[in-house]
Amino acid sequence: MKKTLLSLSAFALVSISTFSANVAAEDDMSVRICEYTQIDDKSRLRSFLKDNNLKIRAVFDKIQCNGENILVFSATSKALNTGEFIIGQLPKSVVSDNLAAIKEKSPHLLLVAEERVK
Repeated sequence: MKKTLLSLSAFALVSISTFSANVAAEDDMSVRICEYTQIDDKSRLRSFLKDNNLKIRAVFDKIQCNGENILVFSATSKALNTGEFIIGQLPKSVVSDNLAAIKEKSPHLLLVAEERVK
């Protein structure tokens, strides 16, 4: 009986530590994506996404940079190259939903987004 309880508690500890490691890895990825967006380094962002087998469409809803999604954050940061890249990778409906937020922050990205939505 003791062996069974011991092995179950050890399994629980391994599961918790694995979960916290996954959360930490996701947080690190989010921070990297936000950093590359903020400094307008499109090539690093693209290679980071490729190296981690990620797509903008898949992580768009999960990542918040300073409380904004990465598209609005790129407009706020005046990161035109990464903003154009993000607009090109997102579905038209998502770009359309963010037009109002982009409008106030970056006229250039607004034009690119409107062209994408057409």
